[in-house]
Amino acid sequence: MPPAAGPPTPDDLAATRTFDHDDATVAAWAAEAVGDAEDPALKARLLFADVRDRIRYNPHVLDLSPEAFTASAVLAAPSNWCVPKAILLTAGARARMMSLGNEPPRRSRTHVVIEDLAPLGGILGVVDDLHRRRRLPAAEVQRRLQAVCTAVAVNTRVGTQTEALAKTEGLPVLHDAPGDAAGPLAGVKVGLEWAQGLGARSLAVSPCDAPLLPDDLFTRLIAAAGEGAAMAETSDGRQPLCALWPVSALPVVAAALAGGAHPPTWRVLESIGAMHVRFPDAAAFANLNTRADLAAIAERLEGAG
Repeated sequence: MPPAAGPPTPDDLAATRTFDHDDATVAAWAAEAVGDAEDPALKARLLFADVRDRIRYNPHVLDLSPEAFTASAVLAAPSNWCVPKAILLTAGARARMMSLGNEPPRRSRTHVVIEDLAPLGGILGVVDDLHRRRRLPAAEVQRRLQAVCTAVAVNTRVGTQTEALAKTEGLPVLHDAPGDAAGPLAGVKVGLEWAQGLGARSLAVSPCDAPLLPDDLFTRLIAAAGEGAAMAETSDGRQPLCALWPVSALPVVAAALAGGAHPPTWRVLESIGAMHVRFPDAAAFANLNTRADLAAIAERLEGAG
């Protein structure tokens, strides 16, 4: 049967065993994630970003029982794989009377650093290998961080290609603390500890796979943060992995990770009053996950040149 034309009806969006958005916790989560947004595209991006950051991706969690494939169960879990996360996203959209249709929301993008901030002083940088595996070279990321920061380190897992590359370049390598959940906040924590030990006042953090960030990214974040925190924001929503953290936030980050927890990075930034700095070009935050992504970015650079 071909899909019906027109907006979704209440019957189309009714709760099911899988998409159980009539569950109070799922409904409350969707309402909180969307807030007062009215534009459907913005609501979809907000839901997507929240699912992305709230439920850590873990391909080794493969519970195939029917109960595992319900939105409420996914929401209650600290980590999951792509299909359950998609179930939660769809349930959230239905809860807000939306249909994602055949086209998923645009991926919210995150990432890296920029120009000569030597006069500012006291800023250290960390390249965070979020997925703890080498995907693509991070030479451009490293070059830009070194231009911005007094010192640069790499956060990764022991024995990865990232670690080997960092050591080849003579960069310090930071490892997550034992017991901390895998994810960006663990990298932020060890980076803040490193920065504190060197007497720095702030830490500039970014993933390792975004070569196109605007040249004024961290200049603007630092200016907006003052003595506090700041994160980038685009039309795709918050970019919490592209942020400036004050060293004074270390106790907050450590407490957030206590007991193996890993709340969304944006939520911790919000809790310390991070300023939002809007950047007009969301495409400049494109990250590299595949060789196809690399080819597309290379084409863009050639066109710009």
